[in-house]
Amino acid sequence: MNICFVVSDGLTEFNSSNFRCAIPSDALQRAGHKVSIIHVRQWMEQTEACRKICSGADIIHLQRVLITETHKHIRYWRSLGKAVTCDWDDGYRLIHPTNAAAKFWLDGKVTVKLQGGIEYDRKLEEHPIEQFKKGLQICTAGITPSEILSESWDDTAPTFVVKNYLDEELYRRAHKQDNSPDILLGWGGSLSHTESFRDSGIEEALQQILQERDNVYLLIIGDQRVVEQIPVPMNKVKFMPYVPWWEWQKVLMRYDIGLAPLAGDYDDRRSSLKVEEYLLAGLPFVASKSPVYKEFWDVSSGRFVRHGHDVHNYKDRVTDWYESTIDVIDNLRHYTTMANNNIHIGQKYAVDNNVDVIVATYQKIIDLEREERI
Repeated sequence: MNICFVVSDGLTEFNSSNFRCAIPSDALQRAGHKVSIIHVRQWMEQTEACRKICSGADIIHLQRVLITETHKHIRYWRSLGKAVTCDWDDGYRLIHPTNAAAKFWLDGKVTVKLQGGIEYDRKLEEHPIEQFKKGLQICTAGITPSEILSESWDDTAPTFVVKNYLDEELYRRAHKQDNSPDILLGWGGSLSHTESFRDSGIEEALQQILQERDNVYLLIIGDQRVVEQIPVPMNKVKFMPYVPWWEWQKVLMRYDIGLAPLAGDYDDRRSSLKVEEYLLAGLPFVASKSPVYKEFWDVSSGRFVRHGHDVHNYKDRVTDWYESTIDVIDNLRHYTTMANNNIHIGQKYAVDNNVDVIVATYQKIIDLEREERI
């Protein structure tokens, strides 16, 4: 199969594009498929290199960008018989007003930067959700890493699921080296997770735990503003800014216990990446019992905290987070043993073990394109 990935992230924020395009690209090439990666700027300009690559592709995998300016390019390549799919990994229609991306996806505004440092917000003529919907309607199909997210767009276009698969070798090479008696509760992510912390009940639970346990600390990797919102003593918090993808697994192995709080309908459309990583890395964890993690609810190396859909009383969610996390802390040796025994579960999400799944999904989309042309 000949596949063209069109990535949308820049080098400084190469996260979503890494999991949705780069990691599967490497595995597909190892399996003998021909794969090319171009940036969305090349796609928007339809450069000579872009056109050459797309001409030879069986499927063009467009990551996230379905603004009006790209619609004509989708139509053009489909007119030549190319299957064009859009891949995205967030529930844009359910974004919270306090989310960092709400200005664009909720308010329909973009920041315009002028010379001299002058900036202003401009409202788009057509709302981004409408642009996205119209773009998806003219694609052959859509792909997301979430069953719920895919189902919520299936009335717009046929939408498939391809998980966020992992590069197992990077986790195998990362080893835990810190033998400190302190216990690190770890989490890494972007500012889009502020609601995950605020509404899940984990914030107050962490505040109580860190006050009670002198040897327990919180490690946050990502955006400083996530740290600032959590009501815990700053002397009990360790912070690291974003790290490049090739360093991430080494940082992950600093954790003693991984955290995965989620809250609300927007979070229920995320991928299961965090718990996949904790399992492959052999880390005990505490996570929200969101449908995102349904396939892992029975694993023995973590605790799942009752989710907002099950426990509407916020104080009960705080209590659940506190009791579950304390249980893993107090029985850390047991949970660590279970985590090492469960690495094989994480290996089910290694990308090289799922090439056939990815290719089968792409083939279904290519077949859809052919059927439409008959």
